[in-house]
Amino acid sequence: ELGDYALADWRYASLLTLPSTLTKISQYALQYFGNASTVDFNITLPNSVNTLGSYSFAYASMKNFDIGTGVTSIPQYCFSYTGKLTTFNFRNVTAIGDAAFLGSNIQTINLPNSLTTLGNGCFQFAKATEITLGSGITTIAASAFYQCAFCTKFTIGINVNNILSNAIANLTSCNELICLPTTPPALNASALTGLKSTCVIKVPAASLSAYQTATNWSTYASRMVGV
Repeated sequence: ELGDYALADWRYASLLTLPSTLTKISQYALQYFGNASTVDFNITLPNSVNTLGSYSFAYASMKNFDIGTGVTSIPQYCFSYTGKLTTFNFRNVTAIGDAAFLGSNIQTINLPNSLTTLGNGCFQFAKATEITLGSGITTIAASAFYQCAFCTKFTIGINVNNILSNAIANLTSCNELICLPTTPPALNASALTGLKSTCVIKVPAASLSAYQTATNWSTYASRMVGV
């Protein structure tokens, strides 16, 4: 185990090698790791690691991260404010906690089908340019992708049936909102607030009329096309 704050504030570090006997990384254990480093570095967790603590990698500055096959749950604020993070391999993750990637620099968010649970604000303020939700997600949590202002393409997974308050709000650069569900998900009135005015909403052709007349979706009826 790496205990609470074990390597926190190792700001000039640029290499992390973890043993295959490691099973737990506790809260704040690697907070700010490499934050002041001038060298790009990557982190790969051994498959033996199965538990991460909240804030364990907050403000850390790895460029690429592979979570390994052992971790299934990412706790709150775990990778928040990771300003250099470009790619993230989610592997077998099934749950992402509140604000887990708040303000992250991750460039493409491609959530696997294994993922079923999104926490409130889990990716808010993230700088991803493309976001795709896998088939395991049924609810997009409140503020989950709030103000992902760099996102140009957002795909709602095929099994989403509920989109909560501010879930996809303030996507001010989004050109395409692709809706895969054949039945319009329940949409909170604030869920799409601030969507780019020229954003095209693509829905299944056979469901176009249903989307255009559904509660709160109807506000965006003129932007919809069937595909």
